[in-house]
Amino acid sequence: MAPPTHYVSQLDLTQLGIVSVLRSLPDDAKDWEEIYRIGQVEYRVSGQAPLGRPFGVDADILLAVQTLFARGDFPRDNFVDTSAYGLLSLAGHHVTGDTYTRLRESLLRLKAVQWTYSRYVWRDDNRVAVGGTVATGLFAQVELPERLQAGTHAAELTADARVRIYLTPAFAQSIRAGLYQLLDGALLDRLEQPAARSLYRVLQAHRVQPDGSLAGTLRVSLRDWLRACGIVGRIDSAKDTLSRAHDALQAAGYLESVESEGRGQRAVLTYHFARPHADPELVELLVKWGVGRPGAQALAADYPDRVRPAVAEIEARIAEGFKPRSLGAVVTDAVRNPGKYPGAPADKPTKAPRSAKKAPVAREVDVTPHNRHEALASAFRIAMRRELNLYEHEVLTHLGDDALNALSAALRDGNKDLVLSILQ
Repeated sequence: MAPPTHYVSQLDLTQLGIVSVLRSLPDDAKDWEEIYRIGQVEYRVSGQAPLGRPFGVDADILLAVQTLFARGDFPRDNFVDTSAYGLLSLAGHHVTGDTYTRLRESLLRLKAVQWTYSRYVWRDDNRVAVGGTVATGLFAQVELPERLQAGTHAAELTADARVRIYLTPAFAQSIRAGLYQLLDGALLDRLEQPAARSLYRVLQAHRVQPDGSLAGTLRVSLRDWLRACGIVGRIDSAKDTLSRAHDALQAAGYLESVESEGRGQRAVLTYHFARPHADPELVELLVKWGVGRPGAQALAADYPDRVRPAVAEIEARIAEGFKPRSLGAVVTDAVRNPGKYPGAPADKPTKAPRSAKKAPVAREVDVTPHNRHEALASAFRIAMRRELNLYEHEVLTHLGDDALNALSAALRDGNKDLVLSILQ
């Protein structure tokens, strides 16, 4: 199959306001049309969402799906296979019984939403704008194993249910190409307010300039901004939602200040960002190594001391035979997670001798704590008939004692689904 000519990136999704900033939306919020302008870019969006427009926590679930796709080394069938518990944990959600119901609803909303959008860039004289129109979506198919409760007959997911998601070719290809929004995970963790997390995503997306650089300030009309954020309802309630999010983002150190001029929807907001500008040399180095320019700007601004060591590490690994499917994605991961790629491929556990392959897996695991990670890696290779990938190896090295015990038992029992769930 030929690769798609158009990518669906998380940056697109955020700029187009496909997932509303609001924590919740009315049940009848299913279709919408918006026209708005941010800077020199005009957006025209028409969304169709028979199960409801995505909102709030749906953005966290979508980001977790993309992360799992990358951790799986970008499978060519565009397939993500995970447990419901693993998906919720990666999304950063506190897992309770009700959370599985919300996960089910979230995945179905993300599967059902489709949209058509036009993006036009106006020239400086505002006489001509150049762009185009695209109609697209996110998931080609979602499979949710469920159970029904007698009496209510309500469909439920369970913690160990295997959630299977097939991404659309355009969306999958965008992740392979590194066309995803780079967000600061530590900042997201500090932002407990859902609206603040969502507004952070929207601001970071619209900071991106036509040349790929990140703006230090962003000036928008309130009318256009509410549409870009997917905020609907009364103007006083909308302004209150933004005000609380502004306070949280300033307290977290992302925004330096927010200025407001005028009244009502004619007001104009000016955002001043606290993040430093990126070193151009670091940006160009990352672009050379396959990172998209907006992502390179964000990485160079957030982690200037990590860029050169990360590039040197990946370069050394490639010289030793490492062949990443997505160079930009691996370099990005190495910058954001220093120490995740220690040593060259030659440092990977060697294949077990034939006599060890015939031994029970339990004997591979029952060793001193000093060698426990190596033993579990060897047990994984025997049980799964493959090596740990880079992501699984990193997860293994950071597992606590309880999780290591659970992994040991799952390998001993041959429970492959549980093994993969623990290593997500």
